This record gives sequence, structure tokens and C-alpha cells, in this order.
Amino acid sequence: MTVLALTPQFTITVQSAAVPKSVPAGNSGVAVIDINPIYGYSTPSDQHGVTLSCSSIAPLVVIPPICTFSPNPVTVSGTGATSSTLTISTYGPVVTTGALVRPRSSYGSFYARLYAIWLPLPMLALVGLGAAAGGKRARKAWWLLALFVLSGTLILMPACGSNTATTTATPNGVTPNGTYTFTISGVDDNGVVSSNTGSGSTSPTVTLTVTTAN
Repeated sequence: MTVLALTPQFTITVQSAAVPKSVPAGNSGVAVIDINPIYGYSTPSDQHGVTLSCSSIAPLVVIPPICTFSPNPVTVSGTGATSSTLTISTYGPVVTTGALVRPRSSYGSFYARLYAIWLPLPMLALVGLGAAAGGKRARKAWWLLALFVLSGTLILMPACGSNTATTTATPNGVTPNGTYTFTISGVDDNGVVSSNTGSGSTSPTVTLTVTTAN
């Protein structure tokens, strides 16, 4: 009888498919991935564990969905499967906003208006002195100047109470519509790759359909 040496390894399986299976561009789907130890495989305590990734995404597009795993890397013991949550995120359109008003605090607004009220007083005092010292025609001109100063103060007072800014956002791209297939693979710190990934084997895959953003 010939005894063959078995190398500890692991496989990757999809515990649950992406939910929801179809999302508008800009939304995400979530799936659960299992790492299954074979022949007593386990990650050493001084290593990070098995690092998961989407090794391929089909079809190829300019702005594809993005895969993230949590946890990642994954610590695997030889006693059973260990799970990781896969989140597939898509890009959606960025909304353009118009004028944005940022009101000041109530205290700041109060003191700003108080300052605006006191601001024309020196000019009004000068107007009074000029009117008292001048003739009838001069007094009329001085009072018209005073009316102009008061009108300008009332117009400028609302500007002391708020701050207005305009912000715009340019769309950075949208994930195209379609059904995307993600091939899941894993590798540990020693270079051991999941045994059910590669040519001649059934690679674990997750699919997600992207539709037009709402």
C-alpha cells in the first residue's frame, strides 16, 4: 500500500448569493463567502490569514463595480468553514446642487446687525453739524446725504446675517447597466491558493445586475 502525502489547503464557496441581485447604479449588493479548510488546513498565528479578492470581473467596463470583503484577510482554522461578507459597490450619478445658504449663529447675527446700526452714526453727527452751520440750501443737501447713508445701511444689513455659497458637483461616471460576474479567489501568506480556482476547476462566482439609477 502506498501512502500519499496530503497538502493542507482550502476551497472557497459562495454561502449566499448577492442580495439584492439587481441594484440601480450607485447602490450595493451583499453576498457571503466561505473559506473551507481541507486536510487540516489552518493559518499560522503569526500570519495574516487568507486574503480574498475578485480575481476577475466580466464584462470589462471603464467604471466597474468594486469588491470589498469583511473581514479580510480571514483567519482559518482546521475545524470548519469561516465566513466573510462580500460587498459589491457600484457608481451612480452625482447630483448637482445650487446655492447653499449657511446661516450664521444667532449671536453672531445679532452683533453684526448691531454693528451695522452704529456704523452710520458718525456720518449722521457730521450731517447734523453741517446742517446747523450752513444755510437753507446746504441743510437740504446734508439731509439728502443722511437719507442716502441710512438707505445704504438698511440694504447691507441682511448681508451680515447669512453667508451664501454656490457648490457644484461634476458627475465622475456611472457603472453601465448589465449583469456582472465576479470570480472569487483567495491566497494566504505562504502563497497557497484556493484549490477550486483555476483552469479545469469550478471557480466560485457571484453575479450582480446593475440597472439605471433612479
